[in-house]
Amino acid sequence: MSDAAVRRFTAFAGIIGILLYAVSAYLIFDLPSTSDSASVWSRYAASHGPQLLGEVYVWGALVAATLCFLAGLWQILRRAALDSEPLVTLGLGAGVVIWAVVLSGLAPALELGFRSGALTPDVARSLGDLTLLGVTLSAFPTALSVGAFSVVIARTGALPRWLGWFGALVVVAHLAAAAAFAHDGFFSPSVVSVFVAPPLYYLWMLSLSISMFSRGRAPRADLKK
Repeated sequence: MSDAAVRRFTAFAGIIGILLYAVSAYLIFDLPSTSDSASVWSRYAASHGPQLLGEVYVWGALVAATLCFLAGLWQILRRAALDSEPLVTLGLGAGVVIWAVVLSGLAPALELGFRSGALTPDVARSLGDLTLLGVTLSAFPTALSVGAFSVVIARTGALPRWLGWFGALVVVAHLAAAAAFAHDGFFSPSVVSVFVAPPLYYLWMLSLSISMFSRGRAPRADLKK
């Protein structure tokens, strides 16, 4: 596959991922927080069963699209920086781990929707906590993946270098999200792990996708062939 084709594939996968993320955010925009009572979680599950099931389905498609994006980004940067291939491979490998953690964290959400009308309040809240904490667990591999890719981008200029610095901001946000163990407030899983770190990740992905559409210069390694 030519470099131009890889860029188009990667950019389209990124745009699809962004659209799916927007749909997922809409489906659970009113999700209770970790500070809410068990009865709130129980009522939410009972009245939002279809939305929760839809959320899991959308996230499954979102994971697939994002993995396609990461594979394309890996290929683009690997061609551009042969001397940085270990870093690029680390970015892809950590990216795969992100979504393995996220998918496993969706199992409680799936149960929350699947048994929405038959859950006791304490069970409903526990499933909600597990879902939100699963998102928190994905923060470290996300920081590693974005960090590795961003270093290569900043070093090679295969994509606009400012995206490497933007990636550094994404890394900092996810390192903060990795410690989101407060029951309420900014450093709870309901806030920094949902409304801060993930949106920054997808804004980074969107910026990369747009740059792939608009940037026509071939990577350095290709120019040497």
